[in-house]
Amino acid sequence: MGDNKWLRNSFVYVIIMVAVLVLLFAVLQPGKQQQEMSISEVVAAARGGEIDTITAHEDSNEIDIKFRDASKPILDKALSDGTIVGYGSDENLVHRPDGYTHDGWWSSMSMAGLLKVLDQFYTSGNSDTPALQTATKHEDAVLVSRYYNWHSGSYQNADLQVALYKLKDHAPEDAVEMLSKTLVVPLMEKLLADGTIVEYEIDTEAVHTDAPGIFDIVWIAANPEAVDKVNAALKSAMAAQPLGGPAFLSMIDYSKHRDELWRGMGVYK
Repeated sequence: MGDNKWLRNSFVYVIIMVAVLVLLFAVLQPGKQQQEMSISEVVAAARGGEIDTITAHEDSNEIDIKFRDASKPILDKALSDGTIVGYGSDENLVHRPDGYTHDGWWSSMSMAGLLKVLDQFYTSGNSDTPALQTATKHEDAVLVSRYYNWHSGSYQNADLQVALYKLKDHAPEDAVEMLSKTLVVPLMEKLLADGTIVEYEIDTEAVHTDAPGIFDIVWIAANPEAVDKVNAALKSAMAAQPLGGPAFLSMIDYSKHRDELWRGMGVYK
């Protein structure tokens, strides 16, 4: 897609699976509980292509076995054939007692694309992404965005920020569209063009599991310094633009505003 994809009359859909994980099991053996294995079991797993790495310890006879992410081949194929346009996973850097620690997601230009990949997980016998295989609780969300853009390619250990808002009951019906076109998108396009961010999107729920009027602004920083640059640019834009400052706050129930900071990896087509 080109630089003006946000102007097109098209939507991108995202399915996000957030979870609270048992970290030790997730790191060492995604989808498998930590356990002892016999040599014959290790050999069989290696022949079956299930093992990613084997690490030996000089001070003991123990070895650590990291199993392959069974979801990656499914997602890579879906990305290659155009079923999806991106996928990734993230770890929450600012935890809350009732919050989530990890997520897994994939994006498509249609709901059908999202569901096709989900069906492939089920038919493969791997109904969960790695973010869910050791989860003690999880929640799903299906989001849709008309305003988005990204740089094609992969990223690693990038900081992702989410700003969540709820419109006031008396806000105009086109408030999200108005704020997106006038305030948010021009700023994000500039930051994308100069390499400060690698992706942004303005999401609402496609499947409503929360109260109406909720939307979020998401952006992925290209490096740690970009986090400060984006926040400074947002502050300046809020002060300079007609729909910034008091006009923005007049449409938003600021008591419902929340920020999230994640770090993760991903790839976009």
